[in-house]
Amino acid sequence: MTSVREHVPEAEKKIVFDKFHIAKHLGEAVDRVRRGEQKTLKAAGDDRLTGTRYDWLRHPARMEPKDRREFAKLRNSGLKTARAWALKETAMALFSYVYERPARKHFRWWHNWAVRSRLQPMLEVGRMLKRRFENIITYLRHRVTNAGSRVDQRQDSMGQVHGAGISEQAEPRQRHLLPLRWSGLRSRFH
Repeated sequence: MTSVREHVPEAEKKIVFDKFHIAKHLGEAVDRVRRGEQKTLKAAGDDRLTGTRYDWLRHPARMEPKDRREFAKLRNSGLKTARAWALKETAMALFSYVYERPARKHFRWWHNWAVRSRLQPMLEVGRMLKRRFENIITYLRHRVTNAGSRVDQRQDSMGQVHGAGISEQAEPRQRHLLPLRWSGLRSRFH
């Protein structure tokens, strides 16, 4: 990013951190909370969290009705993992905002909740997101991600799908922006 800042005019206004990677960091934090809580519960003879790793990563709307009901019981329990999951889902709501001002207000509220949650993995992610918030909020202005330029796909007469290149609508809007990936929560941001 240092090179981008040096060589691209107004780079800070053009760098967009990808929402996929934010979701990844939040999901990893939820899993860290779940693993810690699973050890504690298992030692006490409680196996509620056994086999639920991927349930905390999926959206409930994509679950079968029976699985959704079982997951709702876990979500509504007093588990730390349920609080971490609620923090993750609420953080991702940031990307549904259209206007910057309410998004900033939502983030401040969410960050305060994450800091007070006493869940160390969520606290770490919250601090990282706060440091990078200006590049996250850029998403609301430009609505680009690392998926970036969409490729139009068309079927030919034989039913084969072909990429027709960068969408003409997407290209002018995105050519001056720099969606960047970021990973390595501990190595890069601590």
